[in-house]
Formats: sequence, C-alpha cells, structure tokens
Amino acid sequence: PEGANLADLKASEVSVRLGGKVRAIRSLQMITVGGLAAVDNGLPLPYGTNAVGAAGRTLVIVVDDESFRPGLEGVLRGATESLIDALSPDDRLALVTLPLGGTRVPLTTDHSRVRTAMSQLVGHGQANTTGSEFACRTRRTLESLAGYLENAGTRAETMSIMFVTAALAAPRRDAVQALAPGMCELSEHLFSRVGVAAGAARAQFYVIRPGDASDGGALQRETAKGSDNPFAGMEHLAGVSGGKILSLTGSSGTAMERVVRETTAYYVASVDALPTDRSGRTQLLNVSVARRGVEVRSQPQITFAKPDRANPVLEPSLRDMLGTNVMFRDLPLRAAAFPALAAEGDNVRIVTLAEPVES
Repeated sequence: PEGANLADLKASEVSVRLGGKVRAIRSLQMITVGGLAAVDNGLPLPYGTNAVGAAGRTLVIVVDDESFRPGLEGVLRGATESLIDALSPDDRLALVTLPLGGTRVPLTTDHSRVRTAMSQLVGHGQANTTGSEFACRTRRTLESLAGYLENAGTRAETMSIMFVTAALAAPRRDAVQALAPGMCELSEHLFSRVGVAAGAARAQFYVIRPGDASDGGALQRETAKGSDNPFAGMEHLAGVSGGKILSLTGSSGTAMERVVRETTAYYVASVDALPTDRSGRTQLLNVSVARRGVEVRSQPQITFAKPDRANPVLEPSLRDMLGTNVMFRDLPLRAAAFPALAAEGDNVRIVTLAEPVES
C-alpha cells in the first residue's frame, strides 16, 4: 500500500489471464531500474548495458496546461524539483504539454532541461467554464494524449506517464438525448483509445491533480447531458489505463515521490504465445497475485506487435539485434561508444567497445 516493491514474488503466486484465457507462466523475472545498478564492478559511467537492473527508467510528465489557471504552477514546479532530485543519472525524463504545446523536452538524461522548461510553463485555464467548453477542452486533451502514445508505438519496455490535470470531464453528450450530438460530444470511445494506446506503449499511468487547482466547484453538477464533475474524467482515465490517481499536496510533491518509489522495479512474466497473440490486435489483460495486502499494477489491455512476415526473425543475428530497441537480456553485455575524427577530417567515426558483464 505504501508503494514499496515486492522482491520475493514467485511465479506460483501470479495468475495471468490474456484474451480471456489463463496462461501458464513459464518464468517471472524482476527488473530493477532507477539507477540501483548504475555502477558495475566499480566501472565509471558512461556505458550502456543490457544487464538486468542496469537500465534507467523512462518517465514522461504530461501537463494539461489548459486545465488550470495562471498562478497555480508553483506546486507543480516544486514537485518536479523533488522528482528530479530523486532520479538517477540513467533515468530518461521528458516534458509534454497538451493539448497544443506538444513535446517541450524529449526523453533525455539531462534533467536540467526539464527543470528549465517547467519553470517557463504557465497555465492557460479560464474561469467560469461552461459544461460544453469543459467537454471540448477534455476532448482536445485526450486526442493529443492518445496521439502521443500512439506515436510511441508497440513497446516492450515499460514507461511511466505522469499525467497532470486539474480537471477532466467524463463521457457526456453535448445535447439532450432527443437531439443530435453537438460539437463538444465526449464519447467513451476516446477514453478507450487512450487505454488501448497505453497498453501498446507499456505505459504505467499516474493521473495527478495539482493540489486544489481545479476548474472550480461550480461545474460539479449532473445534467441531462452528463456529469460536469471536474474529477470524474480523471477516474475514468485511470480506469481505462489501469492508472492510479494521486494529488500534489503543497510543495513537497508527495505524488512524484510515490512515482519514484513505485517505478524502481517491475516484473516480466513470460507465457507461451498463441498464433492469435501476434496479430497486432489489443487483448484484455488481467494480472492477479495470491498474496494479501498487495496492490497489483498492470495495464488492463495489451498489444503485441505483428511480426514482419516478409522478414521473419526466429533467431536474431547481431545485426538484427542492433537494429531494434528491444532489450535482449540473455547474454549480459556492457558497451561504450566514442566519437573519433576520421583521418581526412571530414567525417566522424563511432568506435564501439563491448564485453561480457561477467568475467
């Protein structure tokens, strides 16, 4: 419950239901991240490795800057400071603003860039928002969020999305039931689209509310068109993404500290694949653990990439492995690369060194 990770989970304690069918777990591997193994045998950084536990985290702060008004950014900036202070040098962090800003800082280990960009972030929310305007803003934000996740594609490595919003509408109509939908119709399908994209991107969601910075209590009402509760959409998004709702309380940024604590490790369960699994289609995923007092975090939906039938790779060659972002952990290696100016002085060559981790 406090966010600590279990270090002794066994495959016999885990149940995986994929596509409505229980799958036998062939192996269960705990992956530790977040710089817990940043130094290997005393070797100085920088070097890359596929050794279990050596890779850093991938974290993205996504800010819905149209949901809160100017002057309420201080809490978020303070929380970001505490987050950056707790990260390791190997952790990659990005900053994205929605619905119009886009990627302010791409994934980088230079965390100072995120700190600088966050100091320049300003809320664009408006007071006295109507229900229709609230729904329109939510729709624009969800469309942008879905687009960002879809652009990430189908991933094998996990990523953590810290989606910061002060208010988010739930599915609602923009007209009474007897009339045709209006321009601010907010459908269930849009939330589902975000959930599907999150499952494909292996995104663990945190829906974070920046303190009391909301669109105001005036919107908390039920109408014939649906709920205008500013927090109902957050609960809906957390449901479709398997996410957790947190709040930033004061300048301490306890929600960000919770994210850092929870993301230091995760488990990878291996199951036998069925012919229908690698179809590129989304399947329902349910993971349960037979241990009391444990909170299970997993995506409710998952997608496995469709294989390239024109170029099937059953046993990948070294070239195949170097040409993909997939992490191959069977043989732990460490590698480093150095730029070297070519003899003619017109080109730069990359000299790469690699060796086994174990002596």
